[in-house]
Amino acid sequence: MMRRGFSMLEILIAAGLMGIMGALMVTSLSSSMDVKEAVEETSDQYHLIRQSMSRMVREISLAYLSAHRNALEPKVNIQFRGESSQLDFVAVGHVVRKINAKQSDQQEIAYFLGEDERSGKQALMRRQQANPDLEIEEGGRVQTLCPRVNDLIFSYWDSVTEDWKEEWDTEESATLNRLPDRVRIEMKVLMEDGTEQLFMTQSKILMTKPLRL
Repeated sequence: MMRRGFSMLEILIAAGLMGIMGALMVTSLSSSMDVKEAVEETSDQYHLIRQSMSRMVREISLAYLSAHRNALEPKVNIQFRGESSQLDFVAVGHVVRKINAKQSDQQEIAYFLGEDERSGKQALMRRQQANPDLEIEEGGRVQTLCPRVNDLIFSYWDSVTEDWKEEWDTEESATLNRLPDRVRIEMKVLMEDGTEQLFMTQSKILMTKPLRL
């Protein structure tokens, strides 16, 4: 009995079908990789946003005022100055990382919107100076805390008047020598998919009255 082989037409059809299946598999794999990449980028961005918000909450909670001031020879300005889009304050919690460094556990911290050097786009910036001085809004090191931030809004809870204020200055008569009970943080971030999302949280300040350090 003779065995019949494949005809040229059958071989061409089989090769064509295999080629189509291969192309579909490559397309499917490429799409899966794109989706995986997009999911990872979004996940990384959410993680960075959560870290940024948590850091602000932690550091703002450690803000303080000092009851000791030398009016004749001031060397340090322990102050809390908050606006709707910027916050400058002095806090405890600084970690000294060098042996014999002339630093304490006090630090100046600021949050504001600025330009990210890498992307050239607006971002949440953090300024930190190890030792507080007379200029609470100057000095120290500035770094990007969270990129792609379109808007940053701070609000300050006044336990005396029981309302939210857009500004807070511990040298102004209405809020003289006292800190807000809480600070509300709102941040609008441009996500990787092009949408804008609002993130909100609050920080409770632990030491609202001047300390006798």
